[in-house]
Amino acid sequence: MTISNAWAIYAGILTGALTIYYLFVGWKFYRLEISSLFAAAKTKRRLSISTAAADRQPPGPDVPDDKAAIEPSKAFVHPPLPEHQDLYDQLTLEIEEASQQKYNKQDLIQLLQTILKEYPSLTAPPLQDAVNRHIDTECARFGAVLLNPADKAELWEMQ
Repeated sequence: MTISNAWAIYAGILTGALTIYYLFVGWKFYRLEISSLFAAAKTKRRLSISTAAADRQPPGPDVPDDKAAIEPSKAFVHPPLPEHQDLYDQLTLEIEEASQQKYNKQDLIQLLQTILKEYPSLTAPPLQDAVNRHIDTECARFGAVLLNPADKAELWEMQ
């Protein structure tokens, strides 16, 4: 049996092998970054769809016509994904490391306090609640120490 074009076969095999190699490297070393990129894109898409749907709805009797009439404390605040994505990524990485290193509760609280000190703009309770939910999710995901409500309040006392 003769091979009609050896270079074409070689290029096809090489392309397949490189694709498999880079998929493995991406999965092994960059899966957190890749998943956070997909999550951010999905959230942006979901927010744009919900805003478009809200624009199409006629205001009902309980919805004020003037959007400025809504008090800031009663307005819904979206999770701070776009502006604080770096915080979420850093929290995820540090909680994963704390889980692997078997940190105790006090060490984890100190670690999270040092991270949160870098973000003084997180003073609004809805933003703090969103960050607390993210911390709960990541602690449960990686099997780290779970924080109770008193511990979460302690996180924000140092700010």
